[in-house]
Amino acid sequence: AGTSVHSSEFRGHDHIKLDVLPIPAYDLLDMENYFKIVNQAMAKDLFPELHDQIRCLPLMTSRGCAYKCNFCYLGEYSHKWNAKSPKNVLKEMVYLQRKHKVEEFIILDENMNCDQVRFQDLVKVLARHKLKWFAVNGLRADKLNASILRAIKASGCKGIVVSQEVADERFRNQVIKKNLPQGAVETVAKICKK
Repeated sequence: AGTSVHSSEFRGHDHIKLDVLPIPAYDLLDMENYFKIVNQAMAKDLFPELHDQIRCLPLMTSRGCAYKCNFCYLGEYSHKWNAKSPKNVLKEMVYLQRKHKVEEFIILDENMNCDQVRFQDLVKVLARHKLKWFAVNGLRADKLNASILRAIKASGCKGIVVSQEVADERFRNQVIKKNLPQGAVETVAKICKK
């Protein structure tokens, strides 16, 4: 069976490992050329999530995933998860916004809301600074509620993806081991619509 993961398992866990890494050396790249190429790709609809001609950069705030869905490309690594602290994420985003005039961040985390407490803290930090972001990989529906969804919207988030994989509960939880309660995605969809 899938493994349930609780926020308490993550508190104080592994943040420092990623926080010691420096901000990637974007200045070694021709950033103007990068933004030009990305905008050309968006114009050709090569990024289904992006349509506006904006200066956007991909960013990872965490690595891995604590769950063990058997379809995941992460394989044995998939149950290992660590993250940057919200303070460190903010530092990197503000730096990139100022240095390279980034207008939006495309968050590529495999499971951005793996640790609910850290995710709520991150969303609060982003809300205070009105940084635009979009979570293109699926958030876990069972770790979202009305309060955090309102905070996500207020934080400058342009959109989220919620992963269900398949509608059939038996297949989802017994075969692919998603361990996602029936109705979790529907509940999130109703809250989002409201």
